[in-house]
Amino acid sequence: MKKQLIYIILLTNSLLFAQSESNLEKINTLLNETCKEIKSNLISPFTINFQAPGNLYFLKNRTEINFIELEKDNNTAKDTLSFTIEEAGITYKNIIKDGFFGNYLVERTAYMKGTYLLKQNGKIITANQFNKTITDSINYEDINKLENISLPFTRGTLPSEPIAPTIIEPLIAISSAVLTVVLFFTVRSK
Repeated sequence: MKKQLIYIILLTNSLLFAQSESNLEKINTLLNETCKEIKSNLISPFTINFQAPGNLYFLKNRTEINFIELEKDNNTAKDTLSFTIEEAGITYKNIIKDGFFGNYLVERTAYMKGTYLLKQNGKIITANQFNKTITDSINYEDINKLENISLPFTRGTLPSEPIAPTIIEPLIAISSAVLTVVLFFTVRSK
């Protein structure tokens, strides 16, 4: 019974290490939040008119899924929601070190900017802009795993690794080893 309990504890501890969300998942989170805010202001069914630059047109299906319960057939619709994503992407900045001999962490920011316009019977009812960002920290080594090569808006420009810590850490390790050996023989000879 005790062995089973130990195995369960070890298994749950190993499962607690969360994997970072991919860059596309972060952008989808921003899109979902934006659509949720817009939906809270809408009452009647409408037709959606999605617009985005070529590389962001991938997000059209996700947008339509968010509005599916309020969307109606194009043939009978008088109300139109024009939803435009002007810009979306990922930026990396501020490389920091997690502890003295720890991994490098990078500050990741996902952003999305755009506008939406609601027309009822040809008259503009609501026109607004959105500008959303999410910032978190990820391992520098995991960046390639979190980006999607086929979607350019999920890739950002990587900051260069700082040179000083890569030189200083081995220098400190070597000098402390030399100091230990010197002290060991100095104290032993007296």
